[in-house]
Amino acid sequence: MILIGHSIATKIVRECFRRSPDRIRALVLVDGSTFVGDEQTLIHQLHRRIAEQGFADYIERLFDNMFIAGTGLTLRQHFVKRAQLLDPTFAAQIQAASVRWDMRKGDAVLRSLDIPTLLIQSNYFRPDTGRVPMTWGARTPLIDKLEELVPLSEIVVMTGTGHMPMLERPQEVAVHLAGLVRRLTAERHR
Repeated sequence: MILIGHSIATKIVRECFRRSPDRIRALVLVDGSTFVGDEQTLIHQLHRRIAEQGFADYIERLFDNMFIAGTGLTLRQHFVKRAQLLDPTFAAQIQAASVRWDMRKGDAVLRSLDIPTLLIQSNYFRPDTGRVPMTWGARTPLIDKLEELVPLSEIVVMTGTGHMPMLERPQEVAVHLAGLVRRLTAERHR
């Protein structure tokens, strides 16, 4: 089975691998991130931003950098409105759990990845400023960790797209996915 995760779900698919490594042949991480720093400080900063901005404004700003100029306004509004319907306490708990997972399990899971792992990175999430589009040569903590800890990783940096490359440039994402499937199929027939 190949598991594909986007954004925070890149942590979910890595957790699935941690729990059932024998069932998973490859992972695809689309625009994932990993937090670095002090767990309590990062969580405190998150709660402070939500309190200072108010939940609706926090969500608006969080999603503001996720889309490129050419992305339809309707699509952007759909994602923002859907996120703003979340219970603010629950949404903050999800983000805090994401920080905790990175701090407590993230590196260990990456070290254990002995399967092909494809990262398609189009944005860089900075806890203080939100999402920043990737530029040529840009580095992220997740890229650095994959290169260091995951021998079978392949990293694709997509510039000129937002946080949803599978919606904004689906053909290019499909080419990378097809390449992974071809490599897995070739290995299976050896």
